[in-house]
Amino acid sequence: MANEFFKELKLEMKLDGVSWTDVTADVRANAQYSLQYGMPGHRPTNRIATTGRLKFSMNNSAKNSGGLRGYYSPGHINIRTGFELNVPVRLSVRAGTFYGDDKYGDFYYGADPYYRFTGKLRRIRVIPGQKGKRRTECTAYDFIHEMSKHKMDLLALMENVASGTVFSNVIANMDDSPDATSYATGIDTFPYAGDDMQDERTTALAAARKITISEFGYVYIKGDELTGGVLVFEDRQSRVGGTPLFTIDDDDLVSMEVNRPLDQVYNKIRTLARPREVGGSPEVLYTLQTTSLVVKAGETEVIKGRYSDPDQRSVRIAGKDLVTLVADTDFEFGSTEGAGNNDKNADLTITVTEGATTVKFSMNNTSGASGFVNKLQVRGTALRTFEPVERIAEDVTSQAAYDDRELKLDLVYQDDPLVAQERATALLAAYKDPRTYIKKITLRASRGASARYMSRLDVGDRITLSEDVTGISAKDYIVHLVTLNFMAPDTMEATYLLRLATTEQAWLLGVVNYSELADTTILGGASV
Repeated sequence: MANEFFKELKLEMKLDGVSWTDVTADVRANAQYSLQYGMPGHRPTNRIATTGRLKFSMNNSAKNSGGLRGYYSPGHINIRTGFELNVPVRLSVRAGTFYGDDKYGDFYYGADPYYRFTGKLRRIRVIPGQKGKRRTECTAYDFIHEMSKHKMDLLALMENVASGTVFSNVIANMDDSPDATSYATGIDTFPYAGDDMQDERTTALAAARKITISEFGYVYIKGDELTGGVLVFEDRQSRVGGTPLFTIDDDDLVSMEVNRPLDQVYNKIRTLARPREVGGSPEVLYTLQTTSLVVKAGETEVIKGRYSDPDQRSVRIAGKDLVTLVADTDFEFGSTEGAGNNDKNADLTITVTEGATTVKFSMNNTSGASGFVNKLQVRGTALRTFEPVERIAEDVTSQAAYDDRELKLDLVYQDDPLVAQERATALLAAYKDPRTYIKKITLRASRGASARYMSRLDVGDRITLSEDVTGISAKDYIVHLVTLNFMAPDTMEATYLLRLATTEQAWLLGVVNYSELADTTILGGASV
């Protein structure tokens, strides 16, 4: 007979910064691995993953692979070379199949490892005491954490660009890059994007959130068989017509938790579109406000400036099509300090780097004497965002039954009020009535069908679920949050938060089973 089972759980680190080293033998057997990643919650705004976290403990006694106490204590004389904060970490699971009676004549057929997690070591907690636990508790974070820390840096203004390209450009702006990517093209083309991404405050994660809300897509990390750490961008039709990977029923479940919350009923939807105003002739987008800046002989000074409305300097704006700097008009460089002193203009070479909301000046003094930058400005076409246009969709029947329950969404990169109305209509149809939500299902296995599910089932995957008591019968769900606890090398418990699949909710004109309005679909054409 055939029997699925877990063959291998492997933890690796790039201790030399280049190659992966297997450190599984030093993971404390009596301290569980725990891993959680994905998108928590069922609300319409739960569209982007939170930071994924892998927790584990290393053997810090003399019985580890190095035979040294303090092998996993940074700063210790016995520290393992390369073990430090920010070291890359990955965890893989491998399942396989026995053929036989588990006693005689068994044959093993293995599967490729599935890399569940890839990230960086962010927390190290050494437990002291020679007679204590002698372990080092570790926590690694995935790429979502990097996105939450990186602030946008001179990202260029994007015009008439698909949502997937906007997302790709945001990630490309980062210092770090994901291990692998899977980006949908995007259904929507945004007239403008990046004009609200202020370098001093907008993180890559905040930018991604605006993109996903405007597109009605999703962003998350999942594993694969090559590297793990795959950064995924879905557009609002990515989930249409998907095929379930597994079918799960009562026999597979250890536990299941459902709820039917009133606070996730929405019967009045407000959506905002944000039209832009593009200036005509060039305007002054930035002016150096400080006292004269000194550039020493042969040296280069670099400054960044934020675009602001010349009539209301406290109001930030965006800009494009910067005008080439003109001596005296845009800058003055002199041997003495003060406005109008410009005798060294020819000695100053200025390189301008254009961003959507910020400009960078690299100023090189080519002469043999110091000089003063007595004037500096940049001109270009201004891009302003004024009052948004609000569209409303509401259902009086639902309001009478469940009171007024309002949801407001800012579609930052949508400028068309009709698009805002479409999204409001789609959301209203999906959320005006109570739903039964699956907060979690839990599977546990060392062998059997559940081992197969649990080794591969990941965020973004579709399953078919049946459960008798709740009355759920062959319904499709999407995995949104994964929580794994490895209690032994061959035993794993997996908990999944599931979101109802949206195949019956996306209206795609002319596509069979997705174009029967009010029958199998709802108006709006969006993943909700």
